[in-house]
Amino acid sequence: RLGRCAGQVPAAARLTVMPPTTVSVIGAPVRLGQPLDGVDEAPALLRECGLHAEIRGLRHRIDECGDLHVEGQGQADNMQAVGRASEAIAATVEEKQRKGNFTLVLGGDHSIGTGTLAGVLRARPDAGVIWVDAHADINTPATSPTGNIHGMPVGMLLGDSVDHAALPGMEWLPGGAGLGPSQIVYIRLR
Repeated sequence: RLGRCAGQVPAAARLTVMPPTTVSVIGAPVRLGQPLDGVDEAPALLRECGLHAEIRGLRHRIDECGDLHVEGQGQADNMQAVGRASEAIAATVEEKQRKGNFTLVLGGDHSIGTGTLAGVLRARPDAGVIWVDAHADINTPATSPTGNIHGMPVGMLLGDSVDHAALPGMEWLPGGAGLGPSQIVYIRLR
């Protein structure tokens, strides 16, 4: 940990970028897409460090969904467990998106991006994605040099780049989620 609640944004630096709305806060304490312990603690830590107060300070309402129950926390190459977690995340995100809520998914490792984006794209197929990361996360099981699923969330959703029926746990995602290359913009790749 970087220190309890390090880097909090001072009240004077807050900027309201959208009219007041309901923010559905969804915890996804997933660590199974990579080999390190601790990333699954992020949702609780973000809440503990005042996330709700910051959201309310921007005049938004909060729909606190709690943490999704994730079974099978295991090693990085755990496609079955990642698939089940992604499916649960996608269903919750889609439900909240269809209600018109802004969805904020707190994670864990990057593998939660598969379910998060799949849920958004099911509800809003023309949505655009701004991916802010040092890595493109565009690997697939066939192209990944490490097998770590946290490097695959974008790759799992791009058109027909992956045969989801052949991946245990990912059968729910046939044909990807319809994410086209023109729908994604990357910031800070290295």
